[in-house]
Amino acid sequence: MQNNDYSTIEVLAQAYEATTYRVKAPEGDILIRIGLHNPELDLLLNQYNVDSWAFITAWNPASVALSLFQNHQRHTEMLALLHRMNVPYLDGIGMGDDTDWPPEQSVIIFGLNREEARKIGALFGQNAIVYGECNGLPELLWCLT
Repeated sequence: MQNNDYSTIEVLAQAYEATTYRVKAPEGDILIRIGLHNPELDLLLNQYNVDSWAFITAWNPASVALSLFQNHQRHTEMLALLHRMNVPYLDGIGMGDDTDWPPEQSVIIFGLNREEARKIGALFGQNAIVYGECNGLPELLWCLT
């Protein structure tokens, strides 16, 4: 999102809102949609004793498609960062309603505040991430301007 043209932002926002963010939780998958409350997610936050989460991918920075190899390499780098930060996370996958864009390997990270989450998204070149708090609505959090 180097060019923060309003129409570009609108198109990106529509694409992110037309995506299901799937968390691979131990008790079964949890589906997240921007703007829709999910009580299962609140229960998961309680299990981790945190009140916030961020759903982040390292794949396809700035919505530019990379090779599968490059995306896996970036995901491995993000996992290494999360291990160094010693933060809890679970695997996830972002799946757009538009099947032309391939699913993206992702993670849900527990206990980050807004700015920490935004920094990780920006570090991996993401236009935006999905962020939420217990009993709140998942929201789009822009990372690049």
